[in-house]
Amino acid sequence: MNESTAQLYSELDEEPFRNQYGFVNVTLKEIPPELHEQLKDAAARSRRSLNHQIIYTLQSSLASHQTSRDELVTRIQQRRGRLGGFVESADVIEGIQDGRA
Repeated sequence: MNESTAQLYSELDEEPFRNQYGFVNVTLKEIPPELHEQLKDAAARSRRSLNHQIIYTLQSSLASHQTSRDELVTRIQQRRGRLGGFVESADVIEGIQDGRA
């Protein structure tokens, strides 16, 4: 390996290669055929390209699904309000702590 090639590899290790739009390119290898079919089917149902479906799936799986206590209290109060009842925040928190929520 010559010096310029070594420098190129060094630069690529420090910072991922980005295309002209600033995106990083990734190549997936050895995808099981069943998974490939599932991704293609999901992409077709969603009218996405396979690439966009993979990005969407990765983003969805990595997104935080945890809801803060305040958000949970607000959602419960909104639902109870639609049903004609009301619940105090303290009761909701106590229910969460007791495992009844």
